[in-house]
Amino acid sequence: MSFFEQGSPAQTNPYLTFGKTPAGFWRRVLATLIDGLVVAILSALIAKLISPSISLTNITAGAALYKSEILYTTIQLVISISYQIILVGHAPG
Repeated sequence: MSFFEQGSPAQTNPYLTFGKTPAGFWRRVLATLIDGLVVAILSALIAKLISPSISLTNITAGAALYKSEILYTTIQLVISISYQIILVGHAPG
């Protein structure tokens, strides 16, 4: 059966559920919140390791604020994309 033929979604595209029942809405919401928390904590730790002088909680303004925001956002973006590719994008089989 090809992808475009009629049938159940699992028959036409086995990559949708991998033969398993998808998680419910609230379970996916909880998993997304946990993933976001893990990424945020890892980003803060790595930013602090890279530049110990930067404080993510006690910043006045100006260049220090800009530098810390750029560093933290860049690290968070890299970790988030890596996390999604490695853990979420990995298909079983």
